Amino acid sequence: MGLDGIFRKSPPATYGINAAKGRWLNEHTFALEHRILGHGETQIWTLTFDGKKVNVDFENTDGFKSRTARRNERLNATRITAVKP
Repeated sequence: MGLDGIFRKSPPATYGINAAKGRWLNEHTFALEHRILGHGETQIWTLTFDGKKVNVDFENTDGFKSRTARRNERLNATRITAVKP
């Protein structure tokens, strides 16, 4: 994964080539952009850290959105919601 604004690619897989880059938005929030080259979908994963909790927001260009909140102790889900457009 590129942390310098440049996508890094995976070796070819049966479904295509993954490309990903990420960056820190602030001291608590990391954003990851993922694409499968040759496909139209882009995924954005946003991880927000708050003490022992991490919120993971997911959104793709197909309009699907979801949010998961987890605690760091054993990463047991404390809340999972999904929102469709």
